[in-house]
Amino acid sequence: MNSTTENTNKPLILIADDNPNNIKVITDFLKKSGYETLVATSGKFALKILERTQPDLILLDVVMPGMDGFETCRQIKAGEKTKDIPVIFISAIADNTKEKIEGLKIGGVDYISKPIIREEVLARIQVHLTLRKLTKELTEAKEKAEAANRSKSLFLAQMNHELRSPMSAILGFSDLIKRSNNIGSKEKDFARNIHDAGSHLLNLIENILDVSKIEAGKMELAPIDFHLPSFLKNIIQMLQLRANEKQIYLNCELDSNLPQIVEADEQRLRQVLINLLGNAVKFTEKGGVTLKVNVPEDSSCLISSNSGEVCPVRFEIQDTGIGIAPEELDQIFVPFEQVGEGRNKAQGTGLGLAICQQIIALMGSRVEVSSVLGEGSTFYFQIYLKEQKTAPTKNRDLILEEVKEERSEQAPLRILIAEDYRVSQTIAKHLFKRLGYDADTVASGEEVLEALRRQPYDLILMDTHMKGMDGIETTRRILQEWQNSSPPRIIATSANVMAEHKEECLAAGMDDFIGQPFELEEFVRVVGSFNH
Repeated sequence: MNSTTENTNKPLILIADDNPNNIKVITDFLKKSGYETLVATSGKFALKILERTQPDLILLDVVMPGMDGFETCRQIKAGEKTKDIPVIFISAIADNTKEKIEGLKIGGVDYISKPIIREEVLARIQVHLTLRKLTKELTEAKEKAEAANRSKSLFLAQMNHELRSPMSAILGFSDLIKRSNNIGSKEKDFARNIHDAGSHLLNLIENILDVSKIEAGKMELAPIDFHLPSFLKNIIQMLQLRANEKQIYLNCELDSNLPQIVEADEQRLRQVLINLLGNAVKFTEKGGVTLKVNVPEDSSCLISSNSGEVCPVRFEIQDTGIGIAPEELDQIFVPFEQVGEGRNKAQGTGLGLAICQQIIALMGSRVEVSSVLGEGSTFYFQIYLKEQKTAPTKNRDLILEEVKEERSEQAPLRILIAEDYRVSQTIAKHLFKRLGYDADTVASGEEVLEALRRQPYDLILMDTHMKGMDGIETTRRILQEWQNSSPPRIIATSANVMAEHKEECLAAGMDDFIGQPFELEEFVRVVGSFNH
């Protein structure tokens, strides 16, 4: 405990009272009970003592000449070093409720009435010393937990970067190989298998990061406007190949009353649907999977709210797969829990459904499931989507088609890739080439500045972790040196995709962020955002 009697480890109690008889009575029985005491005969004297030492508890008389007990308590609670010391008021008026309420409001923790009763004083002191000790231990435990959580977040951010960097090479080059026209079908199959395995590993990395965000309470939604029917059809197209390989059907049934343009977190909703549909395909050997999306018949389509109009939309994934035993239904949303036979357990990590449940909870709902063992399962949830009357300025799929068709003819851009990891540099250059652009490359922040002084660029793909002058500092230098002219659009790129790092990049003046491993669609989005 924090006291001036550290050699004895006895609790130290400050008694502030102007009555010598009260002081003697209290001091005597406190010392006999194993406490150390300090005495102040006025409020001002008590504050002077508190400048030099911190007792474990203060017994404070309400009525004292000059500064009374209430004002003394206010000043004690205003001090950074003394605000947490428990103050017990001593009062001669036992039943003055108004006075007691005032004392408790300004920070007192209890009252002792005169005449002093030894057993009452000792009991109250012991209670509040115990509470203070427990509070202190709880605070220290919280600080240790927060420090451990910060260390874990730092470790995950570092490991995320270290793991995603080689994954960029695996996914990038395997994608380039499987799209090449200079190799045979067997080699393309090998490249496709490598890419699929890499994608599975990347998904595992993403799941671990999501679990960390959930535990830290840092998972947040980022709503945007998008075209709901196109969004759903694109998800089905993404999973169609898996279904075809298993020779099962994958259908999509959309209600004609669905809102067209909605505001929601497109990325997180896609994550949930791909996970649920992917599981359905994975555990279905005969028959197939159906995604049904509709506006429930028993609810009005549009519900007025302060932020606009929202529409209830029900998502349902039905499969004719292996099903889930009734006693296992409660376990499927628990992190790292897997159900079913051993062969099926080996196909997953036990994280996907737990993350889906957390995401849908953030959207104000819950994923439910009904299942019959050996016949199939149905996963479903209902969320409220804000309906927008105007379409997004650019649909991502439309941009992709435009860029593929028009290439760089309609939007000629001078592009500079700043990346010191040669693998990422090569992949980025190839992706821009597929969109019809030849990009220059440099490997450091200093080289970026030199290149800009030689000629202007419209777009810089800027790695944030280059050795020497990193991408963030380079961006600050660019914005400072070219502040009176038109600086290039700077797109941050990094294998660290944590939200904090993205925010740091945008705060430094970067215009956008592309995570690694690179995806063609992200390059399309960036290029398509230029209007020439």
